[in-house]
Amino acid sequence: MPVAIWGRMARPRLLRLVFVALALVVGSVQARAHDPQVRAVGRAPAAVRFRNPFEKGLAPLGDGALIRLGGKSHVDARQYKDLSAATQHLLKKYPADRHFFIGLGRDPAPFIAFLQNLGGKQLAINFPASSNQSDGATQAVLAQYVKKLVPPEVLESGRTIVFIDATKSGRALDAYVPLIAPSLQGAKVIKAAFGVHRNGARNTVIYTTPGDKQVIDTTPFPEVNRFLGDPYEDVVSEFPRHGPGTHRIEVLDAPLARFQQYREALLQRMKRDEGLRHFLETEGGPAFQHDGASP
Repeated sequence: MPVAIWGRMARPRLLRLVFVALALVVGSVQARAHDPQVRAVGRAPAAVRFRNPFEKGLAPLGDGALIRLGGKSHVDARQYKDLSAATQHLLKKYPADRHFFIGLGRDPAPFIAFLQNLGGKQLAINFPASSNQSDGATQAVLAQYVKKLVPPEVLESGRTIVFIDATKSGRALDAYVPLIAPSLQGAKVIKAAFGVHRNGARNTVIYTTPGDKQVIDTTPFPEVNRFLGDPYEDVVSEFPRHGPGTHRIEVLDAPLARFQQYREALLQRMKRDEGLRHFLETEGGPAFQHDGASP
């Protein structure tokens, strides 16, 4: 067959092959664009703005407790000092413009109260999940809790999710985070553990066998070591002890009033905290270094 005739016959077949190849490439790109894990890796965190609660000219508070909850004294000057220092440490390590915080279980409730006074539920939430009642938890069960508790705009923001706990062992972080993570639309997750210890002896499991958890030493803020028990546990938490898959999710529709009361008392000291104001303005990152209040 003459070469010219063969070329004319082969050209349509070659064009068809080119069109098929292009269709495959376009289809692959579109599929990746709709893959939440690919979107999470490729996107930059959306801009977030939170408020500095400081108010100039307020009357000073005394050193004593500002509120009694469950018969226990709370938010005295010493308790507040340690909580403020620990939360500032957390925000310096994980800036609010790039991170969102989930308190796992009851023990980190004071941290979440403090963070919510800065940014509400766009910055932090409590996620009820007891390490002693994790047997009923599955990925499907916890997906319903994510849907109920985590604001959808947070999952769309590209921020890293930081799970926090005050713990001796890190059991709750190890039990729940792997089951929760698949429902976070591909967001990067970090396990941050305030390592509880007694009398300066850092020999608890969280220190000796940290695994993939990022451990924060509580020595500079010893009050955090008390979050696991008296006077905090079952007193300032937003929800009672709860096991996803064991207890009904509807329990979350009735949060405990004491958590909000604790938040309000905490806010009174935050409004007067010059050190916190300075930290947020100089080291709090872009989320706090702006003019105007948060939305």
